[in-house]
Amino acid sequence: MAALSIETRKLCHGNLHFKAIVIAKKNGAMIHREGQTFKKKESARTWAKNKTQEFGVHKHKTCLRGDLFDKFINVRFLWDNTGRTKQYMIHTNPHKYLTYLTC
Repeated sequence: MAALSIETRKLCHGNLHFKAIVIAKKNGAMIHREGQTFKKKESARTWAKNKTQEFGVHKHKTCLRGDLFDKFINVRFLWDNTGRTKQYMIHTNPHKYLTYLTC
């Protein structure tokens, strides 16, 4: 998975430059980082989008909300540290299997 960010940098003579940074991660570890500076924000955005497509960042999966709740319930550490009201709401949500989310 890759992520992009665009930072605005003000130079000493007052001009603005835009630094685009693309970071690729796999299993939570950073495997690649690349950045480039541009005079126009649109150029930085275009470059960053092209780089993220190389890593396949925009391939979002969809899943049911209920599947996410089930995963949350099965992770004992998360579920045990969740408050009673939130646990009740997760268990009693009548539409939990009808809504798709981007995972």
